[in-house]
Order: sequence, then structure tokens, then C-alpha cells
Amino acid sequence: MWGFLPSAEALLPFSDFDVNLDDDDLQLLEQVKDILSIAQPGSEIATGVNRAGNDIATTTASNIATTDTENEPGEGPANQEFAESEKIPCAVAPTWPPLNPTTSTPLTPVDRAKANPSQSRDQRRSWDRLKREKRFLATLEAAARTGGRAVTLALSADREATLRAHGDPTRLLSHYINRELKAAGITASYSFRFEVSSDGRLHVHGAVTVGSNSAAELKRLKQVLVDAAGKIRGRAGSKQCVYKDIYFSPGWHGYMQKAQRKTAKALGTEKTTFVSQGMTELAREEYERNDLTIRSSRAA
Repeated sequence: MWGFLPSAEALLPFSDFDVNLDDDDLQLLEQVKDILSIAQPGSEIATGVNRAGNDIATTTASNIATTDTENEPGEGPANQEFAESEKIPCAVAPTWPPLNPTTSTPLTPVDRAKANPSQSRDQRRSWDRLKREKRFLATLEAAARTGGRAVTLALSADREATLRAHGDPTRLLSHYINRELKAAGITASYSFRFEVSSDGRLHVHGAVTVGSNSAAELKRLKQVLVDAAGKIRGRAGSKQCVYKDIYFSPGWHGYMQKAQRKTAKALGTEKTTFVSQGMTELAREEYERNDLTIRSSRAA
């Protein structure tokens, strides 16, 4: 669990050690102090995520590290007050700038080779050494940096039964998604994770990015995802696919992990995630770019 957020005063004992920190460390410390000054001391962080009613992020009380993007134009994000009106505490503090902002222009292999061939090989080895879960987190971070969205997708009863009966449900769902993308003439990248809710229903959480992530592109992609999941009729269908902005990738990642043992047992497989080739490439590019930025700042 993330525990409790300390007050800004909690950092004061460390002020005596500033003389031993380099410029990057000092800048980071100042950002942390700014962050803590925003949040209320003692506020709960990522607690109670297994409470009733908090198993699917489509409910208004469970904006876990995401911001609602379903409001009408001109409206602010729903339920983003940090504290007191919500029964279930939000997983993260209010929105703040990322500690390590990066640009999103892709690096080409030629760019990397020209910059420093040996460094490029080191970066690739660094990516290759990442464990599977770290790579999955990297897809969420890449989506966040490039304007993608968190997504929660409900499945129709028939599609759920088909996926549960299959030996590799993640690959089967990706087949349905890719088929619908091709039929719609859309190129999109995605990563997703299955989850079984408290009432036993299978659904999907993840991240998507399409083109420039314009409202029109995201709307078309939503229809593709609904078709891939099997359209749900009636009132429930209006919230079958929900987008949210990602403002804290580790929080969204942690939320998706809360029922993994239960989900693996229900599906009969430990393979509950899938990442498209496009999302893998995007995540690697963003990871290497960020790694290069960190290495350059340390060498300066």
C-alpha cells in the first residue's frame, strides 16, 4: 500500500544535507516539497482499494490515478477533490506536473546511432533487462506522456464466456481488437489487463493511444473497442467503454493489480496482460528517451 502522505514539514530534517546534493537532486527535492505543499498532511493514499464498490474504475468514486474525460465541454474533471466528500479515498493527490517531464517526438534508430552508438546499445540492453511488469508500467507511462488515455472496458456476456473458455484469453481479445481496428481503418496502440470484479464479472483495464489522440480519433477508437468487447445493450452500454486521463501511471498500474490472483485463478492462466506491438515500440522509445535524459543530466 502507498500509506499516508507526509506533511511538507517532514522534509525539514533533510534540509541540512543540501550541501551534499547535486543540482538535479536539489531540483527534485524542491519539486517534492511543492507536491507535498499541495496535499493535505496525513491524507490517505491508495487505501481501501478493495472495498466494496471500488473494483471497477468506471464508478465516480474510484478515479484511481486518473481524471474523468467523459464530461461535457467546459466542465471540470469529476470527483477530483482530494479529500473529504468521497467515501473511498482517491489513490493519489491532485494533479501536478511530472517529476521527469519528457518530450514525445519519437527517436529513430538513426537518431540514436548518431547520438552515441554505444550508448544506444546500453539503452537497448537496459530495456531488455526490464521485467515484464516493469514493461507493462512503461506502456502506461508512455501513453500518459503522449496524450493517450486510461481505459476501462466491460465485456458482453457472450464475449466474456468465449474468453473464459479460451486457453489464451488475452491473445484472443487482442485478435478481436486488431480485427476491428483493421475493419475501421484505424492504427492504434494499446495495453490491457483482465480483472475479475467482486461480483465475478470479467472486464478490462488498460491504456490506449491513437494518432494525435484527438477527440474524434478517440471516439472512433471507442467504437472499435466496444465492437471487440461485444456490444452491451441497454443503459449499461452507455458506460461500456470509459476513457480517463492518466496523471499518475504507478497509481493506475497499482490499481489494476489489486485482483490479479483472483483473476488468474478464474481464467486458469497467469497470463492476464497483453501489449500490442505498437505500444511496445512506443514504450521502448519513451523509456530510452527518458533514460538518455537522466544519463545526460548525470554526465553534465
